[in-house]
Amino acid sequence: MRQRRRWSQAANLLLRAVADIINDSLGHRAGDRLLVAVAERLAADLEATDTVTRFGGDELVVVLERGAAEPAAIAAAASRLLDALAQPFRIGPREYSVTASAGLVITTGTEDVDEVLRDADAAMYRAKARGGGQVQQFDAPMRAELLKRVELGRALRGSGRRAWRSG
Repeated sequence: MRQRRRWSQAANLLLRAVADIINDSLGHRAGDRLLVAVAERLAADLEATDTVTRFGGDELVVVLERGAAEPAAIAAAASRLLDALAQPFRIGPREYSVTASAGLVITTGTEDVDEVLRDADAAMYRAKARGGGQVQQFDAPMRAELLKRVELGRALRGSGRRAWRSG
């Protein structure tokens, strides 16, 4: 039986920032070095209870464990993290600029990790669609939109299987 992973009770925010880095143009080694520099800069602005980690590709996940902090204070902290990325990064002889979009999910500490990541991902893509370089907080209407897309996807997959079988 698969156990559901959960946040600790103190975790109340997930910020998922995707740096717009293309390893094909930088080379994987330079892209990785740039991503490490981004993570180090973010970590310098975090509190001792917070965490930054590479999630995959050019994605970083930041968990701000701020206990009972107000949502506005958490959103402000997330914005400050994106602001920290505004200065160029020097990797060897070159400077690189990084833009990031962030999906913010404020949690109670009881949510399933996969659900929180999914919600942060949806919010991040909305931030990117709105021009990028900003934080988008996940909300109830976004959840309804996400569930509608999931149901539509299921219906389309089901109709494709029915059409294939009847053909």
